[in-house]
Amino acid sequence: EEDQDKTSSTEFKGIDYWFRPIGNSSEPAKNDKQSKSKKSKKTQEKAKTEETPQTVVDPKAVSVKTPLNAQQTHYNCAFASGSMLLNAVGIAATEDDIIRQTGGDTNLYEVNKAMNALSGGKFNEIYCEKGEAALQEAIEISLRKGVPVQVNVSLPTSVPFGYPSAGHYVVVTGQYTGADGRIMVTINDPYSPEYFQHGIVKGQTLEMPLSSLSNVRGHEWLIVGA
Repeated sequence: EEDQDKTSSTEFKGIDYWFRPIGNSSEPAKNDKQSKSKKSKKTQEKAKTEETPQTVVDPKAVSVKTPLNAQQTHYNCAFASGSMLLNAVGIAATEDDIIRQTGGDTNLYEVNKAMNALSGGKFNEIYCEKGEAALQEAIEISLRKGVPVQVNVSLPTSVPFGYPSAGHYVVVTGQYTGADGRIMVTINDPYSPEYFQHGIVKGQTLEMPLSSLSNVRGHEWLIVGA
């Protein structure tokens, strides 16, 4: 009996008390609750992690806050677009300011020169003739400098701007990767079809694939950040 008592007294020696049968003391029950609480907390944290949607970072996504300035006549798109770029970089200029500088010449070289005179040299005129990849690169570089891009487009009048002549100026304010993997661009268009149809001075904002800006001549004239 003495030997049995010794065995009984040393049976759990060195073993954590929660391995003891429940009811042997108040300690095991208390510790069991703590264990369950910890497991419950871990389960909740795991569930929370699984429920939280994972943020997918788009490395191509970039945008510049740019005002939408409507052109005041059918043929002022170059000047209205230029005023958007100037406003975006903090220069309080209007299309009339650019017109005074250019004498009304809508050639992009003259428009760029006028914008630099008004801004202290914040812009560059570039000629992009190497296709969509080169156009996308030029646009992205300028946007990451905090400067939207003025683009001279030549598209059918019905797609997508509804402009009543062969050429038109618009402003690219941002880009991102679309659901189908194509690069999409956001556009500030100083012209709205409502102007042509109803004489309403109004611009429009658009989203479209970058490929829609591809010039029918196979090249692009741009004003970008210097």
